Amino acid sequence: MASITKHYGQKIPLGLYKGPIVVPFANYYVGEMVKAFPASVEGHEDATKLYRRLLSSAPDKSVTFISIGQFTNLEALRVSKGDEYSSLTGEQLLKKKVKRIVSMAGRIHDDEFKESEYGYQEEGEYNIVTDLPSALSFIKNTAIEHYFIDFFAGLSKTLGDFTHQYEKTSPVAYAYSLFSKGARESWDPFTVLYAFIPSNKGFRTIGPGNLNLDEKGRTTFTLDPKGHQYYVRINNPKYLTSYIDECLSKEEKRL
Repeated sequence: MASITKHYGQKIPLGLYKGPIVVPFANYYVGEMVKAFPASVEGHEDATKLYRRLLSSAPDKSVTFISIGQFTNLEALRVSKGDEYSSLTGEQLLKKKVKRIVSMAGRIHDDEFKESEYGYQEEGEYNIVTDLPSALSFIKNTAIEHYFIDFFAGLSKTLGDFTHQYEKTSPVAYAYSLFSKGARESWDPFTVLYAFIPSNKGFRTIGPGNLNLDEKGRTTFTLDPKGHQYYVRINNPKYLTSYIDECLSKEEKRL
């Protein structure tokens, strides 16, 4: 993130997770990307402290949280105690300041993606099962509008053209080149795009209802007019993937 924000000339506060290692996974591509696009992470705040500081000064119901990994940091925020930034607990801060949460998480079978055809009923989705206690606790105990872009929604691949064109000059393109040799499924890009433009014609929102998690991290969704959770399906994957490629290419041409 430090390399990316530096490349695009953005001053975005970055926080570091400083708790116990939850997922011992070596992101080999990160080291190579940082060598090519150097940036320092020295002096960055603890992630929970950063969240609390920013939320305490934000207008009420003004924040959209985007989660494209485990729920580790969000759950750490939720259970945090009052501090020098606010006397409110993390759960109280979330309820007061956050309008909605958009997460890449879950495998939701419906009429479009049936168990019999996709065969994932025995598996939980990666971002959930790799820190299942945090996911179970956060999703169950956070009564805020929560939108899920699940595994099936992001199966369409994107950023292939962008990667091939800009891998020498863009840390984003270079990271994609190192990790997946080009185009990759669109889970995280779709999640971020939906958070900013949920009305984009490429998306279809289903809900409200309740996302249910079992002890293995498997997800089901039940429609409920009193619920506060939703999930997203894709109307036009080709349109969305082209839209994302175009947005990133325009930004590179601007630099």
